[in-house]
Amino acid sequence: MKLLSYIVILVIFASCAKNSNDGYTIEGTFNNYVFEGYIYLNTPYKKDSSLVKNNRFSFTGKTDFPIQGWLTATNSDKLAWLYIENSHIQLTLDNASNLKVLDIKGSASHTKQHKFETFLNEHYKDANFDTALKDSLETFITENPSHSLSAKFLGKIASETWILSAEEVSLLKSKLDTSKQSKTDIFVINQAIEKLKEFGIGATFKDFDLYDLDDETKNSSTVTAPYLLVDFWASWCVPCRKQNPDWVQLYKKYQHDGFDILSISIEDGTDAWHKAIEKDHLTWNHLRAGNEFESPLVEHYQFYSIPYNILINEDRKIIGVNVEPDKLAYHLNQLLH
Repeated sequence: MKLLSYIVILVIFASCAKNSNDGYTIEGTFNNYVFEGYIYLNTPYKKDSSLVKNNRFSFTGKTDFPIQGWLTATNSDKLAWLYIENSHIQLTLDNASNLKVLDIKGSASHTKQHKFETFLNEHYKDANFDTALKDSLETFITENPSHSLSAKFLGKIASETWILSAEEVSLLKSKLDTSKQSKTDIFVINQAIEKLKEFGIGATFKDFDLYDLDDETKNSSTVTAPYLLVDFWASWCVPCRKQNPDWVQLYKKYQHDGFDILSISIEDGTDAWHKAIEKDHLTWNHLRAGNEFESPLVEHYQFYSIPYNILINEDRKIIGVNVEPDKLAYHLNQLLH
C-alpha cells in the first residue's frame, strides 16, 4: 500500500469536525413504512421522546461532546445506534420492527467510524499496516480524548487483533477521558489488556512437553532461534495445508539468517501427520500436542481454530501473533537485514 494512502487515513482519523454551538437537530423518517407512536432517543445520561407525525420525527438538544446514543420505538424491542453531536443529522430508518438505520447524513462521527472500519477491512493484510494503524490510533486518541470513538477504536483493535501490546493499550487508555466513554468500551479495553498480558506481544512464550516425530516426549523450549515461528496446525486442516507452501518459501529464504519454524500439530494420530510433513516438504522441527482442541496447550493459548501462529524471539518473548505470511516476510526483512 502506498504511503500516500496512509497519510490520507491519518488525516481522516485525526481531524474531527468542529461541532456547531447551536446544538443538534436529528430528523428522521421511515422508508416506505407508516409508523404511529413514539421514537425515543437514549444516551447513558438521559432519554428524550418524539411523537411520529406524518411518518417523521425530530429531536433537538445540545451536547458537550459527541456521544453514542440509540433509538428505540413504541412496542419494539429493537434499537438503532447513532452518534449524537451538535450538527444537523438526517436519518432514514427501515421500520419499527427492525429499526435499522438505512442512511445517515450530517454525522461526522458516523463518517469517521465508517471510514475506519472500511480501512480495517480493506488494508489489514498490508505488510506495513500495523505501524500505520498504531500511529493513526494514537493521533486520534491524543487529539480526541473525549470522543466516544476513541475508546471504541481502541477496544476494537485491542480485542480483535494482535497489533498492540498490553503496555501500548494501557498507555493509549491513559490518554482517554474515561468519564466521557462508554462503560462497555472501557470494559472491552480492560479485558483486552489482561488477555494481551498473557498471550500478546511482549508476553513470555509458555513451553510445553510434547511428542516428537519418534513419539518421544520433548519440551518445545529445546527449539530455539533468534526468530522462531511456532505454527499450530494439523494434517486434516485444509487452510493449514494451503498455507504450508508459504512457510516453506520463507524458511528457504531466511533459515540461514536466524529464522526457524517449529510446527506443532494438535492431532492425535501419527500416520497422517508424518505423511503430511513429507508431502508438504516441511523440513524444520515438528512436535505434536495431541487431544486436538482439548490439548492443555490449546487451552492455555485460547485459540479455537487453526492455522494459528506465534512469533517469538531468542528470549522467548512474543513479538507477533497470527502473522500472515506476507507480513512475516516484511518483518523478517526488517529484522534480519
